[in-house]
Amino acid sequence: CTFGGNNMRKAIVIFLIGLIIISGLGVVALPENYADNKIIKQSHTWTSSDYSLIDKGDFLTVSFQGSTGTIIETGKPMIPTYTKSFTFPVGTKINDVSVTFETNTINLDKKIQPSPQAVPLNPELAEQIINQGQSVDQSIYQSTELYPEQQYTVSYHAGMIKGEDVLIVNVRCNAQYSSGNDEIYIPENINIDIS
Repeated sequence: CTFGGNNMRKAIVIFLIGLIIISGLGVVALPENYADNKIIKQSHTWTSSDYSLIDKGDFLTVSFQGSTGTIIETGKPMIPTYTKSFTFPVGTKINDVSVTFETNTINLDKKIQPSPQAVPLNPELAEQIINQGQSVDQSIYQSTELYPEQQYTVSYHAGMIKGEDVLIVNVRCNAQYSSGNDEIYIPENINIDIS
């Protein structure tokens, strides 16, 4: 039995396509230093015991030395935070993020200032919002539960620093507020270990 001209061409085309597919299976995109990727450990310690309470009339604002941000959600208490960012080469394996710290309990004689509502750039809408007055989230202000619930959060991101792809690990430590108990718990002596 012999192949005709068309059957022979079809067989060759199928053979070549199969060869291309099979030869491509071994190609996988890996970072240049993939074989060198190891578990890297980083640690950070931060200490602060200074805080400030500022009287704003009906409310207080709270901050602590070295705080890097504030949790701002309309109607909820404005809570100071401390965030530390760590960078690692892409491909680094993170097994554990350990965060420990002590807290300083501060008794308050007023409630913590609620976060303001965002004001649009449109002057008419902005005036309406301003005239509505301060919004207060009663589910937090009438509760003894801590806000925010978590003492700390860990988030992972990819980014580029100085032209290099990196893994970014952000650790945010929160002050926590119990409005019903009129207490805020300020983080002190923070230890962060990443392995």
